[in-house]
Amino acid sequence: MHPGAERPVAEHPATEPTVAEHSVAEHSVAEQGVERQLVRFLTILAVVLLTALNAADYVTTRMLLARSGSEANPLAGALLGDGRLLWVKMGLLALFGIMVLGLRARLGILALAWFAAGLYATAVLSNVLLLRLT
Repeated sequence: MHPGAERPVAEHPATEPTVAEHSVAEHSVAEQGVERQLVRFLTILAVVLLTALNAADYVTTRMLLARSGSEANPLAGALLGDGRLLWVKMGLLALFGIMVLGLRARLGILALAWFAAGLYATAVLSNVLLLRLT
């Protein structure tokens, strides 16, 4: 095309997606749905694991206390003293679980749940090792 010539007008307006563009857009929406389901599943799995680890932490802490151990967390120590610790932990976990089920799946909540599960796994491991040493 030479410099003074007009450009030809497109036969199809630019706003209409081609068949290939349309199928790519549908595929992306489908992939996003699968990703959200995976994030939700992994978050729920982390909450279930977190609940089990909290129960294990409670049991191993009680076992250590029976062997003249002490609770390092002052708030947990106060709640252990009057028997409310397990109920407070399970209540907070139930609220977290309800929140996870009610909200849109998000990576931040997924990361938070797995981070907390990792912390409790460390606490349980520490308790188990202390039980073996005493």
